[in-house]
Amino acid sequence: DFAQYYVVAGYPLKNSSIKITDGIMEQWGTTREEIHRAAMANAKKNMMFLNIGEFLTKAVPGCGISPVPMYILTNEDQKFGAGGIMNPDIQDRIAKELKGDYYVLPSSKHEVILLPEEDAMSLEEMAELVQSVNRSEVSEEDFLSDKVQHYSAYAHVLENAGQYVRNAEKDPEKYGKKHAAQEKAVPMSAPVL
Repeated sequence: DFAQYYVVAGYPLKNSSIKITDGIMEQWGTTREEIHRAAMANAKKNMMFLNIGEFLTKAVPGCGISPVPMYILTNEDQKFGAGGIMNPDIQDRIAKELKGDYYVLPSSKHEVILLPEEDAMSLEEMAELVQSVNRSEVSEEDFLSDKVQHYSAYAHVLENAGQYVRNAEKDPEKYGKKHAAQEKAVPMSAPVL
């Protein structure tokens, strides 16, 4: 479900960008690893993580939307900010902020929407929402994905949400779900110690 590409913003002109190709790396005398390290460091510096109500209030002053358990991840320029979710440090910082696992709804290549697992709707509803918004609101050039992702704070894994459900059922210990699985297995009439 993942593909990364790197963009240099403001190059060669202020309001432009360029996709970094193998040919450009060769011209610059750099490697994929160096570009990746630079991109991960820049993502941390320019990250913007806000409650979506706060984000909309900043974008449209006076709209008065109250905070809801939905968040946006982008960068300060709000261009190509969705890639920040691929940074392990950012993934972990968000998990700490949200106090656990979360779902990632791809909004566009510029931002992703994050929902704490405990506040999320069903996986089917999230998938329908993403597909509906992508078809009606996102331009083809800004399209990122229709696939809902899940981040496990315990396992430090970002993966397709459907795959996460299957994996967590097969190996609950890996995802820190063993205790929850044991609680479900206890009959309701049995005392819980």
